[in-house]
Amino acid sequence: MKILKVQNLSRHFGGIKANDNVSFEVEEGTILGKDPHKSISREFIALWIGLTLYTAAQVAEIVRGSIQSLPRGQVEAAISLGLSPFQRLKLVILPQALRSMIPSLTNQYLNCWKNSSLAIIIGFSDFYAVFTTIANNAGQAVPVFMMILLTYQAGSLTISSVMNYINSTVTKVKI
Repeated sequence: MKILKVQNLSRHFGGIKANDNVSFEVEEGTILGKDPHKSISREFIALWIGLTLYTAAQVAEIVRGSIQSLPRGQVEAAISLGLSPFQRLKLVILPQALRSMIPSLTNQYLNCWKNSSLAIIIGFSDFYAVFTTIANNAGQAVPVFMMILLTYQAGSLTISSVMNYINSTVTKVKI
């Protein structure tokens, strides 16, 4: 088992002075320590970071596009009323932008839920072992696939119903 030791972090992090000797040890392939039941693989961390960054970029683009889609006159009217930037955002911009933002956010959250199925690639050996055990012992492979299907269906329906409720509360007031 290889232990990686990192020393002299002053080159990478500006907060550490050049004469400080900072070091830490991380077991290769794990994040939370030596116990294999409490460790997180590098592949899982890479998937998690990638999915998070992708979804964050998409959501930021949806929010930006919804805010910029408002007519310029709305913002100018709020300025002429003497509203502060926070009041403009809270009282004028966001209530109108949310109307166009919610359907796209619903789509993106469902997309993120479906993209999380890529995690099966990382845990494929564990999944395959469980699947083989169930298929060999019980003689039925269909329940395993039904469990996966129902999990994704329940997650999708939950996300969809929560976002539909939020959409109905946002669009309750007619503009």
